[in-house]
This record gives sequence, C-alpha cells and structure tokens, in this order.
Amino acid sequence: MSRKNYVTYQIKFEPHLAVNPQNIPKETRKNILSIKLSEKNEDWESVLHYSLLVADLFYNTDDYQRSAYFYEKAIKASKILNDYTQLSYSYSKCASALHSAPSENKLDIPREYFAIGLVYLELGELEGDKNYYQYSVENFLNCKSSLEKLKDTGKSTKKLYAETLLNLGIIWNIHLGDHKKAGKAFEASHKISVEIGDKENLRLICENFGFYYFTNKDYKNALKCYKDNLKMCQEMKLHLEKAQCHCDIVLVKDLNLKEHIDKSKILMEETTQAIEEYKLKKELENQLKVVVQKKDLVNEFKILKKLNKSLISSSSSSSSS
Repeated sequence: MSRKNYVTYQIKFEPHLAVNPQNIPKETRKNILSIKLSEKNEDWESVLHYSLLVADLFYNTDDYQRSAYFYEKAIKASKILNDYTQLSYSYSKCASALHSAPSENKLDIPREYFAIGLVYLELGELEGDKNYYQYSVENFLNCKSSLEKLKDTGKSTKKLYAETLLNLGIIWNIHLGDHKKAGKAFEASHKISVEIGDKENLRLICENFGFYYFTNKDYKNALKCYKDNLKMCQEMKLHLEKAQCHCDIVLVKDLNLKEHIDKSKILMEETTQAIEEYKLKKELENQLKVVVQKKDLVNEFKILKKLNKSLISSSSSSSSS
C-alpha cells in the first residue's frame, strides 16, 4: 500500500499576488497573456515555456514575489507533461525566490517557510533523496516556530499552523519513519482543525492517521479512520478520494482477516500440542500405577523419568506462549 501516489499535501504556494501590469515591459505582458490563453486551451507545453520566460525575467530583476507566482505555473505544467527536468528546475528557483521575497504581512514569513517546505517535499519525491525531506522538515518547523512567536489566535494563523503540523506528520510517518513524532503531530493538527472547523484538513488528517495506524499494523483503528474519511469524502462530494477510501477499506479488512486467520492457526497448533501432551501424561500415569503395584523399580524409574520430561516440556511450552 503506497501512500506516495495519492496523499494530498497542502500545496498552497504563497504569496500569490495578482500581477499588476504597471512597470512590466510590453514583451513580458504579451508573454503573460500567452500563458493565460494557453491555460484556457490546455496547451501545457506553451504554459511551461512562457511561464519560465516570465518567471526568469522577474527573478533576474529581483521581483521575487512575481517570479514565485510564475514558477508555480511552470511547476503545474511540468507535472502534467511529466517533464521532471523542468519540474526540478522550477522547484529550485521557486524556493530561491520565496527565500528572497520581502515580507509585509505578519503571515508572510511563516507562509514562505511553508511554501519552501512543500518545494523540498516535492523534490524529495521527485529525486528520491531523503536530504530533501530533512530540508522540508526544517522549513515546516521554522514555519511552526514563526507562527508560535506571533501569538495570534486568529483563524488564518491557526489554519496554517494545523496544516504545517499535518505536513510534518506526513513526512515523519511516510518518508522518515518517525512514527512517534508523526502521531503527536497528527493529534495536535486534529485538535486545532476541530476547533476552527477546517473540514478539508480534518479529512486529510483522518486519511493520514489511517495510514499511520496501518503502518503500525493497528488495523482496527486504521479501518475506523478510513471509514470516517469515506464519510467525509461523501459529504464533500470528493469522488476520486472516495474511490481510494474504498480501496483502503478493502485492503485493511483483508489484512485484518489474514491476521485473525494466522492467530487462529497458531492457537489451533498450540491446542493440538497441549492435547497430545495431556494424552501422553495420562498414559504414563496409568503405566506408573501398574509398575508400582508390581513393585517393578526399574520400569518405575524409567516411567518417572519420561513423566518428568513431559512435565518440563509442557511447562516450557505454556510459559513461552
């Protein structure tokens, strides 16, 4: 069961500022118009081409917020085209632009850390390099720390904080194998999401908590989470996610059944062994009565030796189980 293929990360690059045409060269304005037309026609090769032209131009003129906006468009087009070379380039440049962008709103710095964390997260999946996941964790932790310093109890701040915790949990659980940290992050994110009524984040937490329990072979709780996730997907009319929920539920049920069957087989084997040991003990006890009556000391000693060996074997079997 691979979560990598369909876990929904909170990919919301910010700042996404509207492009003001003032002080933009005529040729660049034409390229921006070409991007809009290409997006409308779903011509993703043209979207990629013009987005990189515009993004690079803004980047080279130190207009980092606008460059990040167009690098994101290039990222989207690269994914659709499966152009991993341009995807890697766009992610790297987007991270650099976000690092360099000036901050005006109090949430700008946490949001930039958040966006860079996502960039490294996607690079990790693209390149299969764990170092990128570590960089991603560092940026999400920086985002978390920045939000805590604000001491702001507003809904936007809490929402970003919950999403940050969710993504940390996903990385720790799936990519870095730190399930203890993942569980705590999911719990904290869930508590905040319930408080602010963030249904989408609650659904994602439920989905990933299900996988958390699945990886820890706690199929009972995994099944509960997946069923809750299915209910939310139905309420939110998320048809693709709903289909995935059904797959998850079937898989967990099958594994849970297999685990019960395996346990039953072991129990049957232990029961059969215990019955055989009991039969042997009773047979030896009957033989002992006979030789005691006959005062056959030699055979009495032999039977007592066998009986003692049988009792030791039975005792060790019960203590090991």
